[in-house]
Amino acid sequence: MGGKITLQSKEDVGSEFMFELKFEYKEQEMTTIQKSYEDLPQDLSILVAEDNPINQKVAVLTLRQLGLTCDVAKNGLEALQMYKEKNYDIILMDMQMPVLDGINASEKIRNYEANMNIGNTCYIIALTANVSYEDKQHCINSGMNNFICKPFKKEDLRAVISQGVKTVQKYD
Repeated sequence: MGGKITLQSKEDVGSEFMFELKFEYKEQEMTTIQKSYEDLPQDLSILVAEDNPINQKVAVLTLRQLGLTCDVAKNGLEALQMYKEKNYDIILMDMQMPVLDGINASEKIRNYEANMNIGNTCYIIALTANVSYEDKQHCINSGMNNFICKPFKKEDLRAVISQGVKTVQKYD
């Protein structure tokens, strides 16, 4: 690949490994990637409810790669408050957060929608590293619509968002 690998090592201190690779940027490939996501409406209002700053960045950047933007809540209570103000189309909800976890936040959102007689309910997607059948059922029973495991792939996120778009009345 025309690269270079170097090693610096000092006894009782440690080792440092470095590598250098050069890649060409191809404009045509980028255009193809961007066109493959045109099926998602660009005006979706999306909320990411995630307490971990790194996971927040991953979700935001992945959504950007899909041509989408989002707001971020640091916990379930903040997500509930933000939903009441903006009525998001889609919420990506972490299961385990401080203050109010994703399960309880989803239940409170569904109760709010029922009490306010909101016909166009949001599509809630569980984001979790918990992958058991019981965890998935717990998410669904709390009012979540779908489930995606962390770490997730961009294509998997696109697929569950696409499913959500089909259920949001605004886009029927």
